[in-house]
Amino acid sequence: MQPSPFPVEEFRAECLERGHKTLLRTCVVASVILPPFSLHDWLVYRRVFWPLLAVRMACVALAGFVWLLGRSRWGRRQSELLQVLLLSGIAAGIGGVPVYLLGYASPYFTSSIVLLAAAGIFFLWSPLQAALVSAAVLLSYTGGSLAAGGIADWQDFAARLTAIAAMAVLVVLSVHFRARAQREEFLVRRELRAALEEKSVLLSDLEGQARRLRDLNRDMEDLLYLVSHDLRAPLINIQGFAREIAESLGSWENGSGAAEVRKEIEESLGFVFAGVERMEGLVRALLQVCRAGTRTDPTQVVDLDAVVRDVLSSLRYQLESGGFELVKASLPTVRGDPVALGQVFANLVDNAVKYGRASGIRRIEIGVENGTLPPRFFVRDSGPGIPPEHVEEIFRLHRRLSSESPGEGLGLAAVRKIVERHGGRIWVESKPGEGTTFWFTLEPEHAPRAGARERTRREGDR
Repeated sequence: MQPSPFPVEEFRAECLERGHKTLLRTCVVASVILPPFSLHDWLVYRRVFWPLLAVRMACVALAGFVWLLGRSRWGRRQSELLQVLLLSGIAAGIGGVPVYLLGYASPYFTSSIVLLAAAGIFFLWSPLQAALVSAAVLLSYTGGSLAAGGIADWQDFAARLTAIAAMAVLVVLSVHFRARAQREEFLVRRELRAALEEKSVLLSDLEGQARRLRDLNRDMEDLLYLVSHDLRAPLINIQGFAREIAESLGSWENGSGAAEVRKEIEESLGFVFAGVERMEGLVRALLQVCRAGTRTDPTQVVDLDAVVRDVLSSLRYQLESGGFELVKASLPTVRGDPVALGQVFANLVDNAVKYGRASGIRRIEIGVENGTLPPRFFVRDSGPGIPPEHVEEIFRLHRRLSSESPGEGLGLAAVRKIVERHGGRIWVESKPGEGTTFWFTLEPEHAPRAGARERTRREGDR
């Protein structure tokens, strides 16, 4: 596998930020350290105190000027150049001018070496920068010594120059290796960040899968309950009434009460047919829930206005006979399966019709909340509302508000599965006596297709 190219721009931006902080720190350190040396000059070199003081104040002024430049936008970009300028000025101030005033053999020779060492350890971050500052220190000391004249021992002078040059080489090499180490450290930190981000994504995916598995387990428990309880009850009824039919047929064969036996058989058959119809409704509803969890094509652009018009047309008789006032807002286009989304609106509107009949104000609203991403749609009714203790359960299989509630208790479970398969989420807001509002999100038309459903689900969870 071909290695990824080095992120030059990102590394340069990090170095620029680090260099800018180092430049400002250098200005502050220079402004604090240089003035106290004037006391030493007053005690030891009183005859040249004022020129030395002027030079030190000039260095402090240079540090202040560079600090102001460094705070500007241009200075932030030119931190490396300004650092070279500042350290070169300080080298002239504590190495070149004092040597010119006091001679090449003065203790200020050591100032040049100390400046180089301190700069290499604390204030330089690129080999080119280190080379330029080292050259400035060498030139300052050499220029000051030659300008002063009177070099009594050229061998001693050469030895001093050699010492400064050796320190300069050490500084350049140390800065070079430190820069390489910083480059490697940058790559390691970048890889660690990438690994942490990948781990975060994997953990988020695992949490999502764990949540889906919990939902599946819960649905399986509900399904087992439904099969063992609700489907078993009609079978018991069918078995009992079939036995009664057999007993009635036995009485008929014995010739006793043909009319009464016929009536009992017809009544028993009616109960049998009702049980079969009940089982058929449950199986059909279960099949709808299963299909809702698997059969969706969320890649089409769907005109929800057209989908809702078709749904309302199919429910026109129930709406008109129930005397419902219908308020429908203009709906946007989304990505999804038009058939599945039609089932969502059909189930929610049908649910509003069933429970809204008991209300004095029969009103159903269909709309969307503007200005949200992903879009948030709602179906609101003026029914009796849902008690708080049942709000979390209504989307589960076979959950109804009471045993007298119409339907099989499977429609909202199918709605939840369809919405989740479209990358959205659904929730309900309700207060007893004030109606119910079902909210759900869907992927907008212009959302990216790749991974869009997962991102929408996470955004909705937040």
